[in-house]
Amino acid sequence: MPRLVARVMQAMREDLTAPWPAEALEDIAGVSATHLRRLFAQHLNTSPHRWLMHERLLKAQNLLADTDLTVGEIGVACGFSDVFHFSREFKRHLGASPANWRRAERAF
Repeated sequence: MPRLVARVMQAMREDLTAPWPAEALEDIAGVSATHLRRLFAQHLNTSPHRWLMHERLLKAQNLLADTDLTVGEIGVACGFSDVFHFSREFKRHLGASPANWRRAERAF
């Protein structure tokens, strides 16, 4: 994987709450957003946006499983604009609402 892709991934991981517009990613990578998308597709089989969403949802899963933060607090901590956006994306990607996922996870 190219260093510039790793550098972009690290920057996004360090601040999952940032909006990460294309211009910010260009500044970090030192290449155009189009070229960066090509590199993500080639090496990670995804786009920067989808990769970021995946990372945000992984963090959300960890927080849901390991903390007593509210769903809204977790959504904000993971970079979602509000609880509705967080819940919609979580359910779309994981098949259950954050609250239902948490209950199922803690049942084991």
